[in-house]
Amino acid sequence: MSNKLKFSIVTTCKNSEDYIEETVYSVINQKIFQQDKAELEYFIIDGASNDQTLNILEKIKVNHKNIHIISEPDNGMYEGLTKGFNKISGDIVAYINAGDFYNLTAFNIVANVFEHNNHIKWLTGEKFLYNNESEIINSYIPYKYRSNLIQSAVYGKYLPFIQQESTFWKKEIMSEVDLDQLKKFKLAGDYYIWNCFSKKYQIYILKSYLAGFKYHPNQISFKDNLFKEPYFNETKFFKKKIGIKEIIYIILDGPGWLLLTLTRKLNFSRQFYFDTIENRWTSAQNQSSKFIYAWATDFSSNTGEGLLARKYLENTEENYYIFNTNQRFAYKNNKFFPNTADEKGQINFNFFKRYIVPLIGIFYLWYHFLKGKKVAYLNFLPLWNTLLIALLPPGTKFGPITGSIFKDKVNNFQSFIRKFIVPILYYINARILLLRKVPTYIFSTNLMEKFLPSQILKKSKFNFVYNNINLKKQIPLKQIDMLIYYRDYFTKSNNFYRNLIKKLEEEENIKVRYIGDKINNLDKYYQGRLSHKDTLDLIEISKFSIVSEENFSSLFTLECMENHLDLFASKKVSIPKKILETKKIHIIDYDDANNSINYIIEKIKSTSELEKFTNQSLSID
Repeated sequence: MSNKLKFSIVTTCKNSEDYIEETVYSVINQKIFQQDKAELEYFIIDGASNDQTLNILEKIKVNHKNIHIISEPDNGMYEGLTKGFNKISGDIVAYINAGDFYNLTAFNIVANVFEHNNHIKWLTGEKFLYNNESEIINSYIPYKYRSNLIQSAVYGKYLPFIQQESTFWKKEIMSEVDLDQLKKFKLAGDYYIWNCFSKKYQIYILKSYLAGFKYHPNQISFKDNLFKEPYFNETKFFKKKIGIKEIIYIILDGPGWLLLTLTRKLNFSRQFYFDTIENRWTSAQNQSSKFIYAWATDFSSNTGEGLLARKYLENTEENYYIFNTNQRFAYKNNKFFPNTADEKGQINFNFFKRYIVPLIGIFYLWYHFLKGKKVAYLNFLPLWNTLLIALLPPGTKFGPITGSIFKDKVNNFQSFIRKFIVPILYYINARILLLRKVPTYIFSTNLMEKFLPSQILKKSKFNFVYNNINLKKQIPLKQIDMLIYYRDYFTKSNNFYRNLIKKLEEEENIKVRYIGDKINNLDKYYQGRLSHKDTLDLIEISKFSIVSEENFSSLFTLECMENHLDLFASKKVSIPKKILETKKIHIIDYDDANNSINYIIEKIKSTSELEKFTNQSLSID
């Protein structure tokens, strides 16, 4: 019987003809096997591919008897992975997806660490990224991974992910993983494995290149543009809640992760790096001086802030490089590059994205400003944010400045801040703007107008979001009478919405749908928390909707207007005169719930009766 160390590797794939060969050879050609210092068993689980994947695998297998292929339909990657894990018998285990591949000395390094450190049960390497040509284009040194933060699903959400393809473990700890549970996951199965391991064992970081992640179009994360949100929704089934201890560790570890990440993102004049926008190797010296370097905290095409930045760019004739902590794009000759610039993002921003990422933009723009570049700050520009208004570099071009006015009753600390403190900040920051001497300021709406001094008013443009509404020319058949977007939040009129939906449920002849957060005991017309595309599909076929009492210029409201919906709006919100003149806005009083709800129902019914009459008249003619 052999005493050699044995590696058990699993790869799952489906229709991966362009990527599978490179992945497989990175496993079977490991130096440790060429040196005859270890054994290999390699399970490749194919989900019944209908391209050339299986033929490629069979040809490789002819000369490699340690490859075991299973090809049959399955319910996703983790069901396939479970099939492989149920068959392994080696000492060290890992799995790698089609398209990713190992450094050819990776197994030597892993074997050496495990053999000389019996207390280590699992480890991970540095994070490496490849382009579609299999060239290493970036790398990151992990700071530290804490077991309690792994169990709270912090990594990937507040701190960087554990790179799956660089992670190895001893077979003995596979007993911690419930494989029947693992096969049920669609996205977050890797996090489930790490969660199980972390309950007993600490992960160690190996400062070396073991493997890398390749960006290519066949990845799940590319097919599902809302990848992160459903991914972390799956972690809810096994993660523990984030407590005070976890929050403290996030705060303690955040600067370390940020420092290591930002140092990899900086490009100096004599350094060449891979430009993912132009898809070529370049240096900072070669970058065009005609570009403005811009920070956009969010650049997604399915969020209000993301679309605000995009519309701002579409109204300019200048070229931009756009950056944030996750994305890097160019806007050149009225086009976005690369194509992934159209990607969707998380609709609900966490604390880090909402309050910390905007401040990171300050340092980023100062870096480019000191290098002599023109700079711009595109979105997440509320007038209350003194740090942004005061600390951005001189001459920074501002995207649309935002701000809302809270008119509801004060019932908690947040509402007190919104009602009394934020307006003071508006007034102060409007005076700080005077020191900036910017030629023109653009405001998203006209709500901030009353806080501005006359010198700023003279060079300001208001109602940017309303002036850039694109009315759809083709109107589809309207099948839904009333579409409601409900958010359970302290600034929203929650009781009014609940009463409205409850009353509409009692109306037999009104077709209603509501989306967003679910209301207890009101699920008859609930459609769920939909993607942006699915929300748009519902908007297009709806006749009426209702506007948030807090914010008339939300993304949902603007898209309703673009699709010709009639809107019920509070008398408290500020509505531009030209929009009121369209007769598509119907004013209600949220404080007078009964009369307002009755008015909404009567309006919907009267419109339906008018449509019936019109259709009958047309059929008679």
